[in-house]
Amino acid sequence: MTIRVGYRGYRWGYLLLAGFVLASCATGDVEEAPCSSDSECSPGTCDLSSGECVDRIGNNSFPDVPQDDAGSDSSVDPVDLGSDQDSTDMTTTVPCLPACAANQVCSAGTCVSACDPVCEGTATCTADGCKLPDCSTVGAACDPTKPTQGAFACADAGDGEGICLNSCTEEFAASSCSVGFYCIDVGDPQPNFACVPSLCETSAECGTDTCLNFDNDFGLCRTAGAKTAGAVCDASLSECAQDLYCRRNTANATPGVCTPLCDPFTNGSCGPGSFCGPFITPRTGLCTTDQSVSGTDAFDICSPAGSWCADRTQCLDFDTFDGCISYCRPG
Repeated sequence: MTIRVGYRGYRWGYLLLAGFVLASCATGDVEEAPCSSDSECSPGTCDLSSGECVDRIGNNSFPDVPQDDAGSDSSVDPVDLGSDQDSTDMTTTVPCLPACAANQVCSAGTCVSACDPVCEGTATCTADGCKLPDCSTVGAACDPTKPTQGAFACADAGDGEGICLNSCTEEFAASSCSVGFYCIDVGDPQPNFACVPSLCETSAECGTDTCLNFDNDFGLCRTAGAKTAGAVCDASLSECAQDLYCRRNTANATPGVCTPLCDPFTNGSCGPGSFCGPFITPRTGLCTTDQSVSGTDAFDICSPAGSWCADRTQCLDFDTFDGCISYCRPG
């Protein structure tokens, strides 16, 4: 009986002692051992500088190393980011060492090409992307944002591309252009004169539009409208149909009349009773019935001045008389 009581007393005494031990742990009387790896702090991480477990913020799976994580202060950051080379504080960019080449950019510490996709044709890759070289030959591709490039003009060909052409000085003239080229303003909004290649010899090469022929073997397609010969037209608009041109009246004012085009250097290009009269380009004229009422052949006395004699002959004013004078093809 005594043993039984003693046993019970020992049992309760042991439990009481255990209770005191547990109570002391709960109140911090017993210190926790410092951590040495993230596995001891799951789901948090181990700050090796203090040996304490902290919340996991952007930590990685690489082995922990006690180091400053590229912060701006001189102390060890409270959150350990480990040793992987592409991890930094969120406000810091990893530099590329050595520095990247002129056609590369730095991305997360690695030099990569600045051009994606790769450049095509003669374009070269720069830090600002694919760039075309300055003009050196006619017909080469060029950057239209640089309209003047030495002795060349870069004409915008659309879709962000340009074409190299020789520069010139006198608009709508052969100027210094080679045969088959003409000086045209290709600038927008600032003027930029360039030797543009011929587009046509006949209207058949212009689809539904009209080919106007100039000197220097140059032809230019002009927009055509729907009005037929004899219709009243606005000379400032392209209202007349193919191979017609809006001829202004004698006061050079609008409205005008849609009039057939003709070749001033070909006999009979306007048909019976009509003559190839006023020039609208050095090689293109308009059919007219305004013929001299007197002589018609070359060097005949004619009247009135400005009318047309025979084909390829115009009535010019010489002060004391008006005479039919032949004209020649430019060049």
